[in-house]
Amino acid sequence: MEEIFLAALDSSPDELLFLIVKNQTRPNKAALKSAIHRSSKKQAASLCSALARFANVQVLAFQNLGNSQFEHVDCFKTPSPKHKRRKRACSSPAAGAKGRGQDSGNSGRRVFVMASLKACAMIAQFGLSHPLKAFQPCDLFPTVQTLHDQLVFFEDDLELQDIIATLCENWWKDNLPGRESLIAQSLPFLLSKSLEVGRKVNVHRVYGMREAFVLFDFVDETIEDLKHLLMRCMLTPAYLRSPDGWRFISFLFNINVQLTKELIVMVRSQIPFGRKSILEAYGDIIFRAWRTASGPCLQEIEDSCVQGLIEGAVYASSKTLASSIRKVLAAFTCQRAQDGVETLLFTLQEPILFRSLQVANSNVRRNALLLLIDMFPLENPNASKEENDLLLEKQLFFMEKLLTDSCPDVRVTAVEGVCRVLRLFWEVVPSGLTVKLLSKIVDEVAHDYSSSSVRCAVLQGVTYLLENPASHDLLKVILPRLAPLLSDCNLSVRIEMADMLLALKGIRAISFLKVTSLELLLSALESDKPAVARRLTKLLIPSYFPSKVPVLEACNRCVALIKRSPKAGVRFCEWASAEGVTQSSLLELVRVLVDLLTSPDGTSPHGLEAEAQESIFAVLNQLCHTLANQKELKMLLGEILTSKKLRALLSGAATSSSRTSIVQMVSIINPTDVPELFEYCSQIITNFSKATLSSINCNEARSVHSLMLAWGGFDDLVKTLVELLAQVSEGNEGLGTTFVSAKSGKKKKSDSKSPWTKSMKKKVTLGKPKKGVEVPRPLDNLQSALGAAWHLENLVEVDETRQELLAHESLPTLVSGLRNAVHFVLHSSMEIPVSDFLKGSPIRAYATLAVHKMLKENAGQKTGNAKERQMEQNNSILQVSKELIEWTESLRNIPQPTTPMFQMKKRAKRSRNCQAQRREALTDISNNTPCGASTKNSSEAEVFVSRVNLLNTSLESLLYFVSLKLVKDGALLGACLEYPMKWMEWIMSWLRKWEVVEASSKVLGFKAKDILPYIKTCVSHCGKMLYLTLRNNTEEALKFADLANSLLKFLVFSESIFGSKGSMSLLAALNPWFPDLLISISSLTVALISSEEKADASCLCFNDLVCLGQKSLKPWVASLVASASETSNQEENEPGSPMAEDEHPGQEDRQEPEEYLQPASKVDQKLAFSREILGRIGKLLQRGDRLVLEGISSLFLWHAAASLNTEDYSAAVGALRIVCQRFLGCRLPKKGGPKTFISEPFVAAFKEMDKQPLWMLTMSAAGHNSEGDTSAPGMLSPFDTSAPGMKQEQCWQRDLNQK
Repeated sequence: MEEIFLAALDSSPDELLFLIVKNQTRPNKAALKSAIHRSSKKQAASLCSALARFANVQVLAFQNLGNSQFEHVDCFKTPSPKHKRRKRACSSPAAGAKGRGQDSGNSGRRVFVMASLKACAMIAQFGLSHPLKAFQPCDLFPTVQTLHDQLVFFEDDLELQDIIATLCENWWKDNLPGRESLIAQSLPFLLSKSLEVGRKVNVHRVYGMREAFVLFDFVDETIEDLKHLLMRCMLTPAYLRSPDGWRFISFLFNINVQLTKELIVMVRSQIPFGRKSILEAYGDIIFRAWRTASGPCLQEIEDSCVQGLIEGAVYASSKTLASSIRKVLAAFTCQRAQDGVETLLFTLQEPILFRSLQVANSNVRRNALLLLIDMFPLENPNASKEENDLLLEKQLFFMEKLLTDSCPDVRVTAVEGVCRVLRLFWEVVPSGLTVKLLSKIVDEVAHDYSSSSVRCAVLQGVTYLLENPASHDLLKVILPRLAPLLSDCNLSVRIEMADMLLALKGIRAISFLKVTSLELLLSALESDKPAVARRLTKLLIPSYFPSKVPVLEACNRCVALIKRSPKAGVRFCEWASAEGVTQSSLLELVRVLVDLLTSPDGTSPHGLEAEAQESIFAVLNQLCHTLANQKELKMLLGEILTSKKLRALLSGAATSSSRTSIVQMVSIINPTDVPELFEYCSQIITNFSKATLSSINCNEARSVHSLMLAWGGFDDLVKTLVELLAQVSEGNEGLGTTFVSAKSGKKKKSDSKSPWTKSMKKKVTLGKPKKGVEVPRPLDNLQSALGAAWHLENLVEVDETRQELLAHESLPTLVSGLRNAVHFVLHSSMEIPVSDFLKGSPIRAYATLAVHKMLKENAGQKTGNAKERQMEQNNSILQVSKELIEWTESLRNIPQPTTPMFQMKKRAKRSRNCQAQRREALTDISNNTPCGASTKNSSEAEVFVSRVNLLNTSLESLLYFVSLKLVKDGALLGACLEYPMKWMEWIMSWLRKWEVVEASSKVLGFKAKDILPYIKTCVSHCGKMLYLTLRNNTEEALKFADLANSLLKFLVFSESIFGSKGSMSLLAALNPWFPDLLISISSLTVALISSEEKADASCLCFNDLVCLGQKSLKPWVASLVASASETSNQEENEPGSPMAEDEHPGQEDRQEPEEYLQPASKVDQKLAFSREILGRIGKLLQRGDRLVLEGISSLFLWHAAASLNTEDYSAAVGALRIVCQRFLGCRLPKKGGPKTFISEPFVAAFKEMDKQPLWMLTMSAAGHNSEGDTSAPGMLSPFDTSAPGMKQEQCWQRDLNQK
């Protein structure tokens, strides 16, 4: 093709041009370039003249195509995207055909014209790059000029635009004549393309033509579009991520002052939102611009930009903004070694920096300190050395001063700054100041217990300072003072302390054991959180499990650690694998520990204490679980833990914890023959509730469950529990209790050949009682059944065993057995000699199993009628809830202390050995402490405590149902509310009778502190029941008022039984549900107003208020009102009160009576408890809903009205004191107090009461002397007669006359 182009060029340039128009493929372009480069000067001259004519003709043809959209186009306008062609509607088929013909013709001519223009651009481009310069620039310039002037109109052909722009770019770079006239269109095109495409090559092209931008007149209004494109460069990532983009933007700062101002404004607007890389780019751009700028642009950059950034970094309103500004200024601070930078920073910062370090605003102080740290050391290059030394001391003085600043954030910044300065400029800072600063940090700031962040900053700063080797000699002396921080109350501080110790591990000059003692390290490793324990393990591994010594020696060191601190050794082995100890080393450690435990020296080999032995078993358990994740290691573990070894381990395990570790360890391996283990597990399951095994804990039993599940003995476990629960029927018959029958399925013969079957069958037998202990055999069976229920409770709590249990075929039989056990426990008239916790196990297991069974059935039944399925679920929960409510009614039948039946039971006590066994059985399995009293007459209290515990367990089950929203029946919800209310009344009646009996006989039957925890739990459960039911039924809050009143009544009553401290603890237990109590009680007032057939409280007359006060009178309200009245009487006798001054005139200087120096009396304690209740109610009402405030206040005001009616003025004053002072937060006699809330009947009533002499005495005793116009001598009327609302005074005159 090249030869054809050469032949056409020799023949005629016009022929070549038409040939190029028709052949514009990529190979043809290469051939054309080769042909043009082979042309001679004569051929080039003729081609240039023909090319200019051809280009003019084609441009005219392009303009005549009807593209009117290009007639008025600004030469600086940003190229617009392609326009969509509009669809033309044809009015007729002929017109449509004609239109299509015209379009096709115009399209063909347009394609030819564009191809011709592209051919002209290619020939000019190839000619310009001729190796022999055969094409003269003056000959090519007309063509290039013509194409450049039409560049913006060729937006439909991007390739043509790019060729023309490249041609103009090369013309500019070659510095050819006329290049100034080829930038008006090409530069905006290149700039727009770099912004849209976002490639670095386009940014590089723009940067290569940066000098051309100087030729534009940026003052002219027509330059706005180009300025807009330049502003976009400040936001485009392509410019901010490439060095050429930074250089180009920094060049723009030096073109024009106005452009510089606009660019500075753009930078400042983007700082609050920029990322770190963008902010660093802005800093580099500004620094480059400042270094190359001169004249007005330089002045603008220094004054408006750099000075503004410094001021913004100091006065920024937020930490984030200040940090962003400092990232921009970092470009200057990092280049302080260059000429002029230090002078600039000192000149701009010095006037405001030191002044800002002393202002009152803590944010400004912090920002100024951070800026000082970044600029440190701030020096004046034009000053002498002495002046700079004084300036350095001034900076260090402010840093030392801010170490004790009042703001914690400033102290944190000061600590970090001092440590950073010492780390980087250790040789610059005088040694005396260095010692002073570090001593102050370690001795004072490190023990700043007002802020944990300050203590963390100290440890972080010291850790950072350790990177400077020059600081080690000084830190070696002062670091031991930081040792107490390893026991700090804040976890973050302890973590930072552990990190600092880890940093010391690689420093030879400072040993971490010289910083803190080994005992403190082991104590922290033993008891601290995993984050700290793991770091301490990493710290101690080189000492107690080093990798550079033989494995056996490393294992011996680890054993030594376990012997020295058993619990710390367990935590060490727990994290050893995660911190780099190899698994082969851990396997060898298992072998060493097993050999140590199975040595022939007895149960405590090598003098091991019991705690150390337990820890070794725990370590073995932990290591086995860590290593068993890999199949090969698990097989090696099986080779170490042979059957013989397991027998020896089991025989040597003397404690429950050790046996638990063995069972958990064995559950992950599968030894072939360990009959002793089967025997032990069977004994745990079958004899759990016997007194001989009362020390077994929950973890041991749960580990046995997991072991049986892993070894295929779960089926035998369930069958054993079924047989144990079946013994409830025999126990019921022996004790004469009615048995609740249940349908049992057909028993299938078990074909199981597991090793558990034989051992279980041996254990499920009724043993004979020991000699000398008269324990009936049915009672023994019932104890075993309760133990089985406890096992079921634990099985349901663990996910794995619960899933297996719910899928077992004996589940209905288990549920039936549990139901029988619950029925017996709640109906039995005889106390079973087991712990109260164990008695509640059937109830908890029965309720929990019913819920999980229902949830499993719900998840498994994907099809079917949803309504029927929901009804079945509700019926099951409904049945369990009703049974618990009904069956617990029998618990109330406790014989009173003075009844003959009780005396008969006291005479029928067992022998001394049986009593000892009974007390041992009453030991709680969770803490091994007796649950009852230990005095002779403690049986009545034991019965009461036992039944309160059963009540609490039943309440927990009901709360479980209600919290899961499983109780949706309205009647059942009502029963759930009445249930705790009845029991609260029963507890009060029992305590009241017990108090009377003990007072008459003067015999202390029980201690209140022993029974208080159970009452406290019951009160908390009742409050939570109120909250849950009120949350689900907010519209029927009136139903809950009775329970709320019962709780408050019991709370006030409890003070007479448990004293002030005991009542305070009950109040604390009820505190989370106190708002719900107030909401429930406030609904009572609305219902009472409605019962009077009144629209609201404003429609009530005084008689209505009296009637409401008599209806709504509650004991707790009367008690609190009485306490408020007693407070008034006490204030009467206080020194300084008006009444006291009247009684003792002229004795202002007399000494205080001795009784004021004595401890508070019982009356004072009672008043303190009442004030505490009123205080809590007042706080909740003042920040709560106004309707609740009005409801509770109305209750007390109605009581005041009823007291007025009976002329009990003291109670009326007490009620008003509560409402005004506690609830409304105002004093009674002050003007404008409760006028806006208390209705007008009280205004008239108290005006009448104000005339009574007793009212005057009462108010005077309350300490309310006032001034002004009064209706009685020395008194201010409680309500001003000119107050709004008094215009209806005549409406209440009838009521006053009747009174």
